[in-house]
Amino acid sequence: MARVIFSEKTGRVLIDKEMPVNKFRIINVPLGSYIIDVRTPNKQAKQVIEVTSMNQEVTIVLTTNDGIISSNYFAPSTTKRSITGFNPAKKLNLVTDFGAVGDGKTDNFDALKNAIMASVYEPIELFVPSGWYMYKGSTNARMEVWPNKSKGIKLVGENGSVLMPVHNRDYEVHEHYAGQLEFEDTAKFEMKNIIIDGSLNPLDFYKTHGFGTENNNKIPYTRGLSITGSNEVVVSNCEIRNLYGGYGLMFNKFEQVDIIDVNMPNVGGNNWTESFGMALYFGGHTTDATVNIENVDAHGITDSGIPKQMGWIGVVLENGTIQSNNTATWQRDKNTTVNITNSVFDDYETTYHAESLAGNVYWNSDNVKSRTNNYFIHAGVWGELKERSNLMDIELLPFGRTGIIKGLYYSENERSKNVNGKNDMRMYNSTVTYKPVSGYKDIEQTMAYADSVRGKFYHCTFNNVPDRLVSNASANFTNCEINLKSDNPNSETQLRTNHNRYFNNFPEQTLEFTNTNINRAGAWKEATKTDNPPKAFNNGYVAPYLDRPISAATLQREG
Repeated sequence: MARVIFSEKTGRVLIDKEMPVNKFRIINVPLGSYIIDVRTPNKQAKQVIEVTSMNQEVTIVLTTNDGIISSNYFAPSTTKRSITGFNPAKKLNLVTDFGAVGDGKTDNFDALKNAIMASVYEPIELFVPSGWYMYKGSTNARMEVWPNKSKGIKLVGENGSVLMPVHNRDYEVHEHYAGQLEFEDTAKFEMKNIIIDGSLNPLDFYKTHGFGTENNNKIPYTRGLSITGSNEVVVSNCEIRNLYGGYGLMFNKFEQVDIIDVNMPNVGGNNWTESFGMALYFGGHTTDATVNIENVDAHGITDSGIPKQMGWIGVVLENGTIQSNNTATWQRDKNTTVNITNSVFDDYETTYHAESLAGNVYWNSDNVKSRTNNYFIHAGVWGELKERSNLMDIELLPFGRTGIIKGLYYSENERSKNVNGKNDMRMYNSTVTYKPVSGYKDIEQTMAYADSVRGKFYHCTFNNVPDRLVSNASANFTNCEINLKSDNPNSETQLRTNHNRYFNNFPEQTLEFTNTNINRAGAWKEATKTDNPPKAFNNGYVAPYLDRPISAATLQREG
């Protein structure tokens, strides 16, 4: 029997497994009324249930030939924001206006293409009724307005509106997006109550077909939506799932992006030697920009091999345009603020990554859970970087690519700003646990590593800490509890000795302990919490003018 689970983070009712069953047991669902809308390619079922007790059994009336029941039904939307003043004049229906059929079998490529193309002439609101809308087409199926630009799109679904892109492997494009939409400069994009599901494409293509790294361009990376040029974007109450190629949502040339109440299971694949696929990607832009991520639950695809691999990155901020020698194509970003709250990013090699940015970056994270092996990487940020994390729950695993050190803060090409304080990495009220796994080498370094980066930790608890706290870096611990693993050195003096032994090449690299306890195995303690600290923000600093390309990060060196 499968279970029905209510996610407080996403405000969504989920079936915890896709199973050919019709009985479900309620687990942790708040009491009240729910409309259950379960759809398969062969069957639709709607019924109202009253949840009156925990562990209540629910029966959905389906036959054994109805296919698998998928988790595509929702509790009432918890959306907190829509685009103010965005009321498209033309309202369209994907089924009644364009002839789409949501049976999971009919190819709806032409219907989707024609619907999206209508936005070239005027802003539209496109309603997608409940159904499974597969689209493949004769070439490479995706929603797009190319070579034109959209004047604005509001894409609205209801319970169980599923878009199912299918990669046409007869077409020589391995990076396949469910949709690539380009907008006029002031155009807006909003999407709510929509599911994008890539499950009709391979989710383990690399191993199944035996491709080596030299043939990566033959792998059909199925990806999500790419949005370019829309100055204001809201994505809410959606699910983006089963995308082996990652990039569940990708944004370029943006100013304001809000991602609220979005579930992202199985986004970002893996292979034997190289992990790939981000959950959320934010690229080049030319103005100040703000990104708000709230109640997002993202999980990368892992494999069961040895060495075990995960997805690539949870959230990326990278202006790839300034890596080019052609300055005419550059987009000079200015001040970019990223706020992430009440979210989960599990099974990605790196939780957050900031790279190749012309301006300043201000990054805030509150009440976020992450299972990873690198928490925050920054490389080639031309301006200042202020990062502040609060109430984090981080579990560090010894998985991922070899040659990349694992831990919390990693820096590259940032030494001078790390030393003079223009870069500031702070973590408050958080718990970090170093997870040993049988058959894998333990994580060797922990808090900060490389480039003289300095991690500052306040009221944090570190569990199962290995024998060195930093490598070629610095750390400050204030009101923290450092709980050692069983075979670890058991004193501050020994930790300092190990610090001096590992890659300590510069005099600015130090360890500082203030009101911090080093606890032996068996005597672990939990740090006290403090009030919520102020967020990172711009205090008037103007980044120097970028006069040369910034190289992409290598992420391959120790120290």
